[in-house]
Amino acid sequence: MADMSSNGYKWKELVRELKVEPFLFLYMFSYSLSSMSISQLIQDKLCLLTYGKSAQYCIEINSQEFDHSADPIKSAILADSGYIILYRMIISTIPCTIWSLFIGSWSDKYIQGRKIIMVFGCIGAILESVFLIINAAAFHTDVYLMLLCFLPSALFGGIVATLMSTYAYCSANSDPTKRAIRFACLEVSFWLPQPFGSFVGGQILGDGNKYSDQQLYHYIAVFIGQLLISLYIFYRF
Repeated sequence: MADMSSNGYKWKELVRELKVEPFLFLYMFSYSLSSMSISQLIQDKLCLLTYGKSAQYCIEINSQEFDHSADPIKSAILADSGYIILYRMIISTIPCTIWSLFIGSWSDKYIQGRKIIMVFGCIGAILESVFLIINAAAFHTDVYLMLLCFLPSALFGGIVATLMSTYAYCSANSDPTKRAIRFACLEVSFWLPQPFGSFVGGQILGDGNKYSDQQLYHYIAVFIGQLLISLYIFYRF
């Protein structure tokens, strides 16, 4: 009986120590929430603005009933969309890689360095959400201007620096006897919110409005949700 009581106390103590795990869970949920909306917004801007197709056409090319082989325009739209997403990855990766070469040793010297990097990650996510909202609202702007939306997050360290600081913070601030389970909780907090965030983002995005000439889906609602979560993380943690 005493062992059960002791184990219960240890679990309660462990739960109270879980501070960086909720941060990572919400950060990854916010990151995954907008992934589908960003790809869809790029595709719709190309379809409506660059190729001048109708809203109904741009919605129907995502359906399984669409005859893919008979229409080369869809292939061109998807190819251009893939290139823009590739450019986004390059923009997001290069600054983060440069950051990671320096912030690791810097955060080891300063006790609060890891927290500062995590805060910077939140600021970058907030700015990215704001710029995405503006870009979606100004739908008729050039699709390549969307790439500017991802610069703030990249310059503030992005997901690479945030993850690195999160794991380093957990390692430095956890009891050696609990470190294994803390890292297990971190792994769950990293992987679990990604499919969940994509699912929720897809539900908010909707099925499309063929009667609109610009807002075919609820992109702005998704980006506002991402912004609110990022703001909550910033003020809460």
